[in-house]
Amino acid sequence: MFVSLGALLVGCQAGSSAPGAVATSTPAKGSGSLPGDGDPQIYWDTIKQQVAQGLHRSVAELTALWGATPGGGQKGSNPPAAVTISDVATQEGLTRDQLTSLELNAIQTACTQLVHQGALTQAQADARMQEIRGWSLSDLDGYIMYAFNAH
Repeated sequence: MFVSLGALLVGCQAGSSAPGAVATSTPAKGSGSLPGDGDPQIYWDTIKQQVAQGLHRSVAELTALWGATPGGGQKGSNPPAAVTISDVATQEGLTRDQLTSLELNAIQTACTQLVHQGALTQAQADARMQEIRGWSLSDLDGYIMYAFNAH
């Protein structure tokens, strides 16, 4: 059973460009609270590569935007992101629907990778995707940014 993503990703506002408008609170790495936590690193790397490619950015550039900052803060909390994934998508001319498709396709590709490696069954991958498709847009955005932040 997973902890509600909404309880973990607080204040993610899709499309907001105001600095400090997005605050994410994510679990400590390896806590297993979100789908994918505890999975092989290839899951997260695949998501990052797919999203970076779709946004015409490098993984390093997006990690710099959303990566963890050293020092202070509560365990598992991140400072507000000044630039959100929605902001980057808008800069690239992507619509909200295109961004959502990019995000879901990246996660699907990562799940497929785990199925091919035998780390997930097809039924587990399908269940994960069904859960993720039920998330709000802000939770989906937060999850993708979390991939760059914590993995």
